Amino acid sequence: MASRYEEVGEELRQKVRFTYLFPAERSGNEWHAWLPRYVEDKGLVWQREDATHHELSDRQFRMRLLSTRPSTAIEPSSDTAAEGSLRETECMNTWWRDREGKPGGPVGLVGYVFLHALEKGMRDGLEQLDLITVGGDTRYGLGRLRRIDQISQQGTCSVAR
Repeated sequence: MASRYEEVGEELRQKVRFTYLFPAERSGNEWHAWLPRYVEDKGLVWQREDATHHELSDRQFRMRLLSTRPSTAIEPSSDTAAEGSLRETECMNTWWRDREGKPGGPVGLVGYVFLHALEKGMRDGLEQLDLITVGGDTRYGLGRLRRIDQISQQGTCSVAR
């Protein structure tokens, strides 16, 4: 059987639009995405889509969501750090942190899929996807994401962890 990779890819390009993945926080049984917006005199701020939380500055938001990991290359001949190789990698936490840095609830990612109105078959096919690989390599970026919830029947919106 010949691969339909190019054919399916072209069909997706023509009939489907995918949004960015947004960090999401669970409140009870519901997931709410944190969405960025620009505010005059404040710059980039983040606000949860249910609007029950006040906006957070980009710095405050990043402190709740991200951490850094230092690393360096080791010079094999001396078991010391290779010259100029010290670096930090910014990583998304799997758990939110509160203002004091204590772990909170799990971090999810919410993405929205927009389909042409007449594409029921395409929607059925997309809803069967339970696992996606995000990023250029499974060893870098976000890796594999598993769908844990379907939010909306008007469109396809899923939360992944």
